[in-house]
Amino acid sequence: PVTFAEVDHLDGWQDDDGPTDIDNSSIGCKHHNRAKHRNRYRAERRFDGQIIFHRPDGTPMLPIGQRPPPETDEQTQNRHLRRRIESLYELGREHDKRLNTRDSDL
Repeated sequence: PVTFAEVDHLDGWQDDDGPTDIDNSSIGCKHHNRAKHRNRYRAERRFDGQIIFHRPDGTPMLPIGQRPPPETDEQTQNRHLRRRIESLYELGREHDKRLNTRDSDL
């Protein structure tokens, strides 16, 4: 549950001199946050915002059934990011429409 979530550093501030700012933060449970630092796992935020964990040997840990992300150039990354932003914008517009519809029914 979200009540057990903690903000954690992607790059540890103590061992790896990671900055203590929002760009170096992620949300996780206490167990996994501690295990990451204790066992020397590494986390990185991809260009699309997804957090990928790496084992101590550097291999990525992906959710079951997922393939490793393809290597892409900056132009492709920007196109994917633009699509993601547009879809979030549309989602927000749909949400606003539903709220406005409910308000007019009152």
